[in-house]
Amino acid sequence: MLAADHGWHSRHRQVTFAATEGTVTQRSELTPAQCKILGALKLPKPPRLFDFSPVPELPPGPEAA
Repeated sequence: MLAADHGWHSRHRQVTFAATEGTVTQRSELTPAQCKILGALKLPKPPRLFDFSPVPELPPGPEAA
């Protein structure tokens, strides 16, 4: 059953987007086979968006004085 699902098209992917406000990580959609495995293991689906990291605020520079 799973041997047919091991092609490149069935891999879970994630990418991190970076912007001036911070970063966020997004995962790919789960395939039906991946959903079936998670269901059989009684595990919840992982969140689609996660790892929100805002850019830390820098202390004011000398020009702010």
